[in-house]
Amino acid sequence: ISVNTTDQKQGLGCLETFGKGPVEFAKTFSETFSIENATTLEFWYYVSDVTKLDANGQVELTSSGGPDDKEYAWTLTNLVNGWNNIVLKFSEAGITGGTPDLSKINFFRFYRYKNDDVTSRIDGLKFGGLSALADAGPDQTITDDNDDGIEPVTLDGSGSIGPNGLIASYSWKEN
Repeated sequence: ISVNTTDQKQGLGCLETFGKGPVEFAKTFSETFSIENATTLEFWYYVSDVTKLDANGQVELTSSGGPDDKEYAWTLTNLVNGWNNIVLKFSEAGITGGTPDLSKINFFRFYRYKNDDVTSRIDGLKFGGLSALADAGPDQTITDDNDDGIEPVTLDGSGSIGPNGLIASYSWKEN
């Protein structure tokens, strides 16, 4: 696996593999993470030549630390040469080895058998359907000590969670 910084879909780079090997991308996470409210797994997937792909292969997400146990699995179809926008619904996933614990996800694998060398890339991996949560910190009552109409207030939005776990910006207004 290498980082490609010249043909990515988002950000500064994407992960790239080249060859015939079946495992394209795999990661065991040392700490679990929660995707309890997610409805989709989304990412960009690049294939240099789809005619060299075997029909077998899948995307896997587990809470067991490895494949084939407490696993969600999806098979990708209708791929084209170049970038493919992939949206996989949890409601349409196959389940292997028992239902995964969405509060303890710790393994991701994407594999596909090939009949010749293929370049593949993955970019913009995210979980969709997550609700945003705005948290500006605890409620505060401010007293204007000198009656000038100005008092400093500190707001902390670090407890906020945006869709897909990202916060694009903070904006405050006075009520």
